[in-house]
Amino acid sequence: MSSVDLAPAPVLTLPALSGDVLCDLERLLEIETDFLSRLDMAGIDAVAERKEQLLSDLGRVKPQTENVQQLQRIRSKAIENQLLTVHARDAVAAIIFAVEPANNTTYSPATERPLPKPGVRLNVRG
Repeated sequence: MSSVDLAPAPVLTLPALSGDVLCDLERLLEIETDFLSRLDMAGIDAVAERKEQLLSDLGRVKPQTENVQQLQRIRSKAIENQLLTVHARDAVAAIIFAVEPANNTTYSPATERPLPKPGVRLNVRG
């Protein structure tokens, strides 16, 4: 009989918010990319909560000319994370299909769109 390691899960800590909303958002998106690529649900949830905290402050930001490059980086990173999220959803759908092909889920109630067929992959690094 093998033993199971019951070590406590590591405590998740995100960097403190600095007060510079755009810098904080850019940093959180970078961290989110890592969590999404590892399918770390606790990390993804923690980043989502932190982004929610930034939401009201973000609404008060008046973009300046000097922020254009930073805003473009934020937009690119947000799109990349969105693609990683879609890829993760596809991976989970493929696993479900492999385990229970009789219950082939081809419809996502959350998005009201068909789920991608198992095996479809997106290249977000290209």
